[in-house]
Amino acid sequence: MCIQIIEPSKKAQLKYKNEIKTLNNQVVALIDQKDGLIAKAWNQLKVASRAKDRVETLSVKQRKTTKGIEKLTTSLRRQEETLKTAKKGFSTAMVRVNKSKKYWQSCTYATEKSCKQMIVKKLGLKHTGQMKEDSVYAQSMHSLCCQLVMAGVSAKQVPNIIGICAHTFGVDPGPLPDPRSVGWFILEGVAAKIQVGNTLSDTQGITTSMDSTSHCNINFSSMHVMANSAGSHQQLYLAVESTTDHTSQTQVQVLKNTLDNICSTTCHALKCESSSSVMPCSSDLAQKLYRVNGDHASNQLKVAQLEKEWKIDSWVTHLGKSALFSLEESGSRALSDSIYESVKASAGGSGLFSALSTAEQEDSLALELQKCVWDMGNTAFNQSPPILKQDMSCLVHGGCCAHKDMNALKGGSKAMSAFWKANQHLAPPVKLFNKDNDATVTLVGPSIKPSKAEQQAYNMTESGAIKLCSLAGAAYVMYIGILLNSVHIH
Repeated sequence: MCIQIIEPSKKAQLKYKNEIKTLNNQVVALIDQKDGLIAKAWNQLKVASRAKDRVETLSVKQRKTTKGIEKLTTSLRRQEETLKTAKKGFSTAMVRVNKSKKYWQSCTYATEKSCKQMIVKKLGLKHTGQMKEDSVYAQSMHSLCCQLVMAGVSAKQVPNIIGICAHTFGVDPGPLPDPRSVGWFILEGVAAKIQVGNTLSDTQGITTSMDSTSHCNINFSSMHVMANSAGSHQQLYLAVESTTDHTSQTQVQVLKNTLDNICSTTCHALKCESSSSVMPCSSDLAQKLYRVNGDHASNQLKVAQLEKEWKIDSWVTHLGKSALFSLEESGSRALSDSIYESVKASAGGSGLFSALSTAEQEDSLALELQKCVWDMGNTAFNQSPPILKQDMSCLVHGGCCAHKDMNALKGGSKAMSAFWKANQHLAPPVKLFNKDNDATVTLVGPSIKPSKAEQQAYNMTESGAIKLCSLAGAAYVMYIGILLNSVHIH
């Protein structure tokens, strides 16, 4: 068989060469790509190796840091324990220091007190009451400073005046307040008056409580007020004033003056300057008066009666002013003409009235106007409905029960004494002999006649519960005296 080899044409050879060349180029490109991938993979392997080394380094550092933190934690715990121990020791030391400080303060106070007593004894001065209570000046010092300032003494000179007066009368005044403290005393007093005034202006009912006494031949009158409002009841202290006597008229007048002073202070306060509901005087408070507390002494009963009259007079004046302000123009002119005619007639005619000074004419007209207002108010008061009139004149007096109990006890004792004297055939209460009469009286039989001394001791000795309480009180006083004497000696 004959194989015929056909040679490709030049065109086909050229095509095959181009394809082979293209394949060679692709193979070269693949080889280059392979080399690039291998190089990239090698680089990534190096990076991974470096990262691994870095991680191992960081792990080592972390372990070292953890060990350092553990060491620091242990050190902090030890330091905390040391600090607690030191703090405990410091607290113990501070307790000792405070005890030592109190001890030295007491020693210093005792030394100062001893030196002051020596100075007082050397100068012949008398001790006064305690002017300070727990580093705070007593209320008596507050009152004294306020009274001196009200009398015209400058606040800066009050301590000097007190010291001069005290040493002049041979009295040791103790620590005196500085001018700044005196100023605070004045402000506290004014603030207290304003507080009382605001409370009384808003109250619906008032109860007064007053009593008077004497100390070292000086009369004093104390005053309290119970202000009753919706849901609240407040007891307010007004004042303790020195009076000329114990009469009921003086007590009521002192109460009026005190309330007028409180109302005036309240009206001049900054908060109340523009308020129209603030009471101008004590007569407005008298209209709210419903109760009076006191005892059953005659002067206190008279005080209740005077306060009731004061309340009625206040209502009459209020009704008269209301009627005056409600007059029309014609009524006002008629009232003015009648006042002028009445004043001229009282003066003796127009000529004599014109001869008076302007001040005297004004006083006469004001007095006549007050009379007219009073007449108008009295007429309105009498024409008021019975319920309203009863409310305007209502005043309840509450007396102290102690006086009633004491009077009942005295009356019962007197009645029992009269009973035993009238029934001598009955066995009387046991005689309570003192030590002298007990030594005089002997136990004699019924057939033996007692001597005159024994009979006198028997007749002079009292019996009963009052005598028993008197003896018990005397024994108690004697026991307290012995106890105090023993404590003083100790």
